[in-house]
Amino acid sequence: MKKQLSPRSILFSPIGDTDPIRNCYDGACLHIVRHYKPDMAILFYTEDMKLKQHQDQRYTRALQNLHMDIQIEEIFTDITEPHLYDSFIHILPAKIYELHDKFPDAEILLNLSSGTPQMKTVMAIISVDAPWCKGIQVPTPVNSSNRDNPATKDHEDVDALLQNNLDDEKDAVNRCVEPPLRILRYYADKHRILALIARYDYQAAFQLAKANKDMPPMAVKLLEHAAYRFRLMPKKAREVLSQYKSILLAPFRGAKERLLEYFLVMQIECHRKELHHILLESTPFLYELLQEYTRINLQMDVKKLCDCRKNDTYYLSRKNLELREPNLLSYLDSIYLNKMHQKYKDSDLSFLLLKHISQYAAQAGYTKDMQIYQNFMAELDKLENIPGLRNNTAHTIRLDLDETEFHTRIKISSMDFIHTLYHLLCLLYGAKELNSQRGIYDSINRWVKDELEK
Repeated sequence: MKKQLSPRSILFSPIGDTDPIRNCYDGACLHIVRHYKPDMAILFYTEDMKLKQHQDQRYTRALQNLHMDIQIEEIFTDITEPHLYDSFIHILPAKIYELHDKFPDAEILLNLSSGTPQMKTVMAIISVDAPWCKGIQVPTPVNSSNRDNPATKDHEDVDALLQNNLDDEKDAVNRCVEPPLRILRYYADKHRILALIARYDYQAAFQLAKANKDMPPMAVKLLEHAAYRFRLMPKKAREVLSQYKSILLAPFRGAKERLLEYFLVMQIECHRKELHHILLESTPFLYELLQEYTRINLQMDVKKLCDCRKNDTYYLSRKNLELREPNLLSYLDSIYLNKMHQKYKDSDLSFLLLKHISQYAAQAGYTKDMQIYQNFMAELDKLENIPGLRNNTAHTIRLDLDETEFHTRIKISSMDFIHTLYHLLCLLYGAKELNSQRGIYDSINRWVKDELEK
């Protein structure tokens, strides 16, 4: 085959008895070349067709007579029983996919009318599954079976056949038809997508939808939005789609958004029984939640008592406490002496330290709303057995954690655990605002389904 760096279109054609010409009309391979003018043609021969080609090069001569500049590659095989799938099933499809690997930007035209019925079936399946393929059928001139018209005989003069080809006439009809096989792929992909989003696997669903040109654009956008969002990239998700039918998809910003989005992912992991994930993720979630609580409900700025390290982590130093909050330092000293038999020393800001500060603030009159404080602490007490909050057993979490062991470790069920986290969020931000977003992924699933049904 002559080398061509970037063919725009390539015809892949098994060669059959109707090629190159039958009953004074183009066979399917020649007719596709006539009307689609591909840059390249790949001819696939069985043993029988190979012998005919070697006899007088009838197939390549016919193509070059019509399209002088076409590049031709020939695939010769020893297939003697092309009516049996086993004889070609490992060869023919592989050649098509190899062609796509070699020329990924080219459109591959598949001749669905030459070769045995078994070959045509396999080619049709490939044209359904591969978006870079286009299946083409060529009906007979009388739009009926070709059985009554004899195949080209081995001894016939190919040049004479070409000279008497009625498809060369100016008023000859283009018999090429592109059967709507893509609709089969659409329905197959649709059901795969619905199965994927039922498991909240948005990245896989989006990739599948994006590769299908027939997918409704809004369904693709919803899936892309959800894929970014589930990966905790809400800004990217908003850039793709900020609202759906006047419904704001991600209305919050800042810490409120981070905490809610993080919670929504944990909620899905709970539904999928990925319990080891939600335990590992609960520690950073609760740490930032306590930071938000102190910012919203305390009359003291905790971060102003801290110093910042080069890696942007905060630590609470004795020196700052001595200068600005000596009573808080005394409170911490009493706790640390009781539990660790030593006074408080410089420590990174943590969930446990923020909880101690919140308790001190309530006693010292620095709490804005005592009811929120009491409710907040009551909910936190339900989570005191979470590994990692006290920096001791986080590394022992097993990856095969089931509901029974979860309950044994945490003393509540995984669903109660998720409800507790959500209640904590509601205490800070209000249930009315958050409720509109708690079921957002299920809403997206319904919307995607609706778009796919249109």
